[in-house]
Formats: sequence, C-alpha cells, structure tokens
Amino acid sequence: MTSRKWWFIAFLSCLAVGCSALGWDGKVPVRGNITYDGQAVETGTITFTSTSDRSIEESCSIKSGKYSTRVTPGSKLIKILGYPGAESSEQIIPQKYNQQSELTVFLDGSVEVVNLDLEGTKIVQEAAEEDVSP
Repeated sequence: MTSRKWWFIAFLSCLAVGCSALGWDGKVPVRGNITYDGQAVETGTITFTSTSDRSIEESCSIKSGKYSTRVTPGSKLIKILGYPGAESSEQIIPQKYNQQSELTVFLDGSVEVVNLDLEGTKIVQEAAEEDVSP
C-alpha cells in the first residue's frame, strides 16, 4: 500500500473516532490556577473525584499556583490540599475545600481551564484555545 493510502486511512480513522481533546487514553486535559486569600497556592495537590464512582480519583501537583493534568470526563468533586512552601507540612487550605469539599465541575471532551479562587469559592471554567499537554 502506498504512503498516500496510509495517510488517507489514518485521516478517515480520525474522523470516525472523532478528533477532539479526548485522547487515546480516554482522558481530557485540564489546567488552571489556584489561589487562596488572593495568593497563589505555592505547593499542594488537586484531586478530581468522580461524583458517580467515588473510587475514581485523579490527582496532580500544584506548583506556584498552577496545575495541569488529564482526567476522565464527567462530573468531578474537587479537593485541594495546599502548603505555604515545599518544605512545609502546614495545611493552609480549610477543610471545606478538601475533606469537606463540595466544589464540583463538569469536564466534557473539550480542552478546559478551571481556575479556582478559594477565597470566594469562585470557579471559572473555560475552553482553552490551545493544545494542553501535561
């Protein structure tokens, strides 16, 4: 088979599967900024837990107030742990944003930016205009 035919088959396969942000792993990219009391959360962890199956948790690190990861699509409960620096174990984020969190977001198949301003519990969710790779 010629090279041109292979490219045509690959193109048709992409159309059949759907060319979206949904990767081959079935996950969607998500990234954003996290602040608390107007300051970037220096270090920590953000966890996305499926609201339909609490056993599915996906986490990533927060560094200098930013995070970037890939998660399975769907409705997610968000939990955030934050520390004032890499050497600190002092939790600066109140339990209402981690163990007792009620923050939720729906992540569909599009590339998304989810910024969290924890002071006012403001979640800003938007489609990103660029490709996001972790």
